[in-house]
Amino acid sequence: MNYDAAFFINSILLGVGLAMDAFSVSLANGLNEPKMKAGRMSLIAGVFAVFQAAMG
Repeated sequence: MNYDAAFFINSILLGVGLAMDAFSVSLANGLNEPKMKAGRMSLIAGVFAVFQAAMG
């Protein structure tokens, strides 16, 4: 498979976009429920990790 510069730029931009998406939802969750328990935080992070991996 031939990788060119556009492939790497596209991959980087996709990663940045997914990271910004996860950060904004995490920020909204934290502001909505500031005393969230660690188990719930881990569950939300795990669900995001699975879906982000599937999209990437």
